[in-house]
Amino acid sequence: MLGLFLKQYETIGERVHSLRRALGMTRRDFSKKHNIPEPTLRILESAQANISSKQLHKLIKAFEAEGIICPEEWLLKGQGAEPSSAKKFIQKEMESMEIDKTLSIDPVLVEAACFQKYTPDSVVLQVTDEMMSPLYKRDDYVGGVKVSLSFSASLHKEPCVVKFEDGATLIRLIHPGSKKHLFNLSCLNPNDSSKHPFYVDANPVEIYQIVWHRKNIKTQK
Repeated sequence: MLGLFLKQYETIGERVHSLRRALGMTRRDFSKKHNIPEPTLRILESAQANISSKQLHKLIKAFEAEGIICPEEWLLKGQGAEPSSAKKFIQKEMESMEIDKTLSIDPVLVEAACFQKYTPDSVVLQVTDEMMSPLYKRDDYVGGVKVSLSFSASLHKEPCVVKFEDGATLIRLIHPGSKKHLFNLSCLNPNDSSKHPFYVDANPVEIYQIVWHRKNIKTQK
């Protein structure tokens, strides 16, 4: 199915359009399933230049949910690794590793390694509490892409990985603080008392917007 990407598409819009068509989905079906307004998708599929970071990550997550790994560099510039079937991509990566074939390797761990390998300025971690339940549960895996410490409207109420100077790392929703580079942080499940549910005017050193998530099926059966 993805052999069609040997063709060189000139614009971002052409690449977005080609991926949706490769999935065999109408614009209406794709829009409805992935909560992207149809007029917005139509504009994205005709885009000649850059799209917003929020739109970019939403598209990448939508294609990933359909089983296609779409590298950011390819979608933006038509360069680097081309889109591929997530299942085949992971199998290929596992085959390239010198692993004892008798061992049982969790594909999620391989996918997490691939995410960091092919996504610049990214982070992957395993959720250690229920503070963001039901969105992220304990032992799930999340991956994020580094964003600017200057708050933008696109980050408002978005789930992010937040790192502090002392090494503490949290997963929280982001809100603007009282000053530049200060943030208010909130959770979805304040009943989990393992950590503080809310932070006012927090001063993180790094913020990563979450764009990749995998449930830990073993612990949620």
